[in-house]
Amino acid sequence: MNWIILILAGFCETGFTFCLGKAKLAVGAEWWAWITEFVK
Repeated sequence: MNWIILILAGFCETGFTFCLGKAKLAVGAEWWAWITEFVK
């Protein structure tokens, strides 16, 4: 069970990093969409 949690945490961390990278390049409403996905 601990390995599953570790793998899920890794996927979440990768997703957070991806969303922040996309938000850095976005402007306007697109920026808000990426930040919202980051917060989820």
